[in-house]
Amino acid sequence: MKKVFIAIGIMIALVAIIGINMWRQSMNDSEGGISFGGGKAQEVTVETVEVEEITSSVTVTGVAKESLKQEIRANEALEITNVYKEKGDTVKSGDILFDVDVTELEDQLAKLKLNQEREYLQLSRLSSDRNVTGAESAKISSELSRLNYEAAVNEVKKQEEELAKHQELFSAGIISEVEFDSIKTSLENAKKQMENAKLSLEQSQASVQEIQSTQANSNQSKEFDIKAQRLALESTAIDIKNLEESIEEYRTLGQVTIDGIVAEMDIKEGDFLSVQAPIATIISGEEIKVEAFIREYDIRDIEIGQEVILTGDAIDDSVQVKGVVDYISPIASKAVINGRESTSILVEMRVQEGVEQVKPGYTLECEITTLKNDQAIVISYEMFGREKEGQKTVFVVNEENVLEERVVEVGITSDFDAEIITGISENERVVVNPSLMLKDGMKVTVNEQTVKEGN
Repeated sequence: MKKVFIAIGIMIALVAIIGINMWRQSMNDSEGGISFGGGKAQEVTVETVEVEEITSSVTVTGVAKESLKQEIRANEALEITNVYKEKGDTVKSGDILFDVDVTELEDQLAKLKLNQEREYLQLSRLSSDRNVTGAESAKISSELSRLNYEAAVNEVKKQEEELAKHQELFSAGIISEVEFDSIKTSLENAKKQMENAKLSLEQSQASVQEIQSTQANSNQSKEFDIKAQRLALESTAIDIKNLEESIEEYRTLGQVTIDGIVAEMDIKEGDFLSVQAPIATIISGEEIKVEAFIREYDIRDIEIGQEVILTGDAIDDSVQVKGVVDYISPIASKAVINGRESTSILVEMRVQEGVEQVKPGYTLECEITTLKNDQAIVISYEMFGREKEGQKTVFVVNEENVLEERVVEVGITSDFDAEIITGISENERVVVNPSLMLKDGMKVTVNEQTVKEGN
């Protein structure tokens, strides 16, 4: 029986405690606040929402390169006669870096024109009155063969002299083996032409003797020879035109076509043009581009025309260098990004502001602005509360210091902040780092020290 009384007493005590708590809760409710366990209203830290700019960006590492470059190259190992500029000089379009001796090409042109005259003479002979006897025609042909043979002999002698001269240059290391081999090949070709000319002469002389005895002449053969001769004339005319253009090209080979700086040039008077590498390289310092490889995950946000902020170790912090995305490669490739190989896309950015701060070869950090809103409602990530059905929520403190839990729509996001499209208005107070204890409709105490000035 005693145990029953004890149990009844405990129950009475519990009911009393519950009653007291309910009374305290009622008192708090009458004051508009909600608390737990009889404590004071929950204290929260708030920030006042403002309209400000927010941007989203992709940052990559790029390398500065010249947008405009002129490389001077040659196909003939001609001699350099004069040098007017050197590496590092500033030049303008139209300036001359060096002159080239085109005498050798002019000699080749003179020979071609002489051959052309002989070919016209042969065509004239073939097209002459059919009453000309075969013997007379053969004599003319023999005379032309003799002239061709003499010209071939003279060419061999000249090539032998050229070979001897270039042998000394090759031994001294002035010209490359490729250039020396080219001279040897020219001599071998000249000897072959001389042998062909000699054979032709012997054949024409034998033909004269034969025709003198037979006086035979075939009109059909003559028409064939005329056609062949006209084709030979056309070929010679093309060779002459090409050589004249080549001579003009080499006369102006050392002319600069862009404003800029001589980035590479190592030549002197008496040197021979290199046929393996550029003789000179001119770069424009006024047009600089930055090349960067962007991961395929980030490339979806990149568009031509987007603004780029460029920074680097060689750029003063007080100077702002800006550019725009100018080119996006249509194909992906493998590239090393942050020490790891990944699929990436080449993007080129053109420097528009602060070009003088950037030099080809600089390594730059490129912050590409992908999205931007300069009139956005912006909050920090630490203001977000728990999610509701996959949607972001925040706690807004109204004028009565009562919490309103709101679902918000997020727009642009940056590293620390987010744009709120719907759910919050300017100048409203939003709870920072909301605890799980907070609930909609709860009366709170605002930490006034964290409220921004003016609120």
